[in-house]
Amino acid sequence: MSKLFDAWRKYWFTPAPLLDLAVARITIVGFQLWWIARPPYHGALLARTELSDALYDPLPILHALVAPVGWSYRPGAEVLEVVLILTVAAGALGLIGLFTNAALLVFALGCAFLQSFLYSFGDFHHPEAVLILALGLLALSPSGGALSVDDLRRRFRRAREAGRFLDFDLKRAESAFAGWPLKVTGWVFVLIYASGAYFKLRNAGIDWANGYTLSYRMMEDALRWDIPLGAWLSAHHVLMVGLSWMSLVFEATFALAMLVPITRWVFVPLGASFHLGIYFTMGATFQGYVAAYSVFVPWRAGLERLARRFGRPERRPVVLYDAACPLCVRSVTFLRYWDWLERLKLKPLQEVGQEEDLDPDALRREMHVVFPDGSVERGFFGFRRLLRELPPLWWLRPIFHLPGASSLGPRIYASMARRRRRILCDGEGCAVHDS
Repeated sequence: MSKLFDAWRKYWFTPAPLLDLAVARITIVGFQLWWIARPPYHGALLARTELSDALYDPLPILHALVAPVGWSYRPGAEVLEVVLILTVAAGALGLIGLFTNAALLVFALGCAFLQSFLYSFGDFHHPEAVLILALGLLALSPSGGALSVDDLRRRFRRAREAGRFLDFDLKRAESAFAGWPLKVTGWVFVLIYASGAYFKLRNAGIDWANGYTLSYRMMEDALRWDIPLGAWLSAHHVLMVGLSWMSLVFEATFALAMLVPITRWVFVPLGASFHLGIYFTMGATFQGYVAAYSVFVPWRAGLERLARRFGRPERRPVVLYDAACPLCVRSVTFLRYWDWLERLKLKPLQEVGQEEDLDPDALRREMHVVFPDGSVERGFFGFRRLLRELPPLWWLRPIFHLPGASSLGPRIYASMARRRRRILCDGEGCAVHDS
């Protein structure tokens, strides 16, 4: 019995990459946030408030959520507006990873409240269930342990307490609690697909795959939603037979994706194509499943492969920073956080030899970057050029090249550098150089 318990615990709580969990958080929260922030979603909520009370039949989860104000309470338009605004705000915080767990908990509850209200008038579906469940699991996990403002702030604080830059590799960060939310979500997919295959076979037997059932359903939805592609495809019987069998086998064997991880290279692309296909042919809104498939992807392994191929070149830009200045340490910590391919070399100016022909006073005033071609960029211009080496920050490059950036950027940098003692430097380290 003890061995069985140990095996069970090992399955769920073996240390797993925080990076994988963080990417799942960003993907799932990002999709759900976009989904509820769309004007059609807002319009659907308001439309339900105009329906008769006779049609209102709250789902059990909505009963539970409104119980503090009344078991059968029906929220009005004003309440829904407030809940939607708070939910979107919480989702935005969860996306960037600020107060991550609290934000995700509020976001999950808000999404559950809004979606259960939409489905409390006699017509309900299940595409949103996986995402909302996943949000709840993420809220109970260390999903802000990487790729988050919370994690970056923790690293800033540790460096400040240590009084120096503490090197790290974001890809290597792990937690015993990082794997279980991904596995639980994966097994939820298994149950959903297995039940789908079971009910198909129970209701129609093997005849479900004769092509006529899928053809009828596709034609019906295509005509309802005016989707020409679905109407055209439904007329090709041989294709419908093939797709019917593919769907049935996919659902019945999806458990292999959890039991034999290498099969995910087949199941995940096939499943994503399957759900996107039924959206473009039948209008079924299962795009959220594609976002939730992020729980199956070994993101860290892929990033490590990229780092081996494109990272750690022999000649790298060398970032020279003042190890005695907390602001400088904070800056290089930020750079290291996004240097996933390890394309930068960070070097304290205290280790710069006289033979390198660099002005010590200038080094203290602003960051210097020595590039492989021998050129040296300072301050704002050094950071701007470094963005080329940091793929996660490429989206900033157009901003740093806007008209006027070359004039305004150095002024902002110089202003921060002059004030750094007053803003951030409260230890003896800042006293060793002037502003």
